[in-house]
Amino acid sequence: MDFKVISGPKVKLLVTHHFDDLNGWNVLTGDENGEYLFKPEADSMVAGKFPDARFRIVVQPGNAEYKVC
Repeated sequence: MDFKVISGPKVKLLVTHHFDDLNGWNVLTGDENGEYLFKPEADSMVAGKFPDARFRIVVQPGNAEYKVC
């Protein structure tokens, strides 16, 4: 996803992701500032089919204030 405010005041966005609890997702910080990796547990159903499964989210640098939880 890319968001860009063309005109007007700053906006606040809430981006959510739901990862199935059965796969035991782990949230890890990546190598870059603002980078987060989401990986399933090694013995999960997803990892059984896709051993290298992961999602990557990068918050672009700038004046953005963000919270990852």
